[in-house]
Amino acid sequence: RQVLLSVIHPEEHLSLVQTTRALLATTAGGLMSGSASVRVLHRVLVMGSSEAVVADSIIAVPHSDQQQLLISSRYAIPVEQSPSTSPGGVFRVMPNMPTIYDR
Repeated sequence: RQVLLSVIHPEEHLSLVQTTRALLATTAGGLMSGSASVRVLHRVLVMGSSEAVVADSIIAVPHSDQQQLLISSRYAIPVEQSPSTSPGGVFRVMPNMPTIYDR
């Protein structure tokens, strides 16, 4: 977890920790069978710079019997081009909708 938090914008640490804990709790409590995942928009700090960019990540618990996270991220847009102007940053959690390839 510490490695992940080192690249996440500090203002979004708490939101990310709360999101991952909720996802793990959902699968650990037997509320969901199989895997569970969410899609998250968040800021990432670029190495060697104080510049932040927006990343689009999928955070998944691949198997409900394991308390592990699988995270896949991709670059979305520079923060300046983000549609969010809220003071809380760009952090957003959305359902991870399956694609035709997941069926």
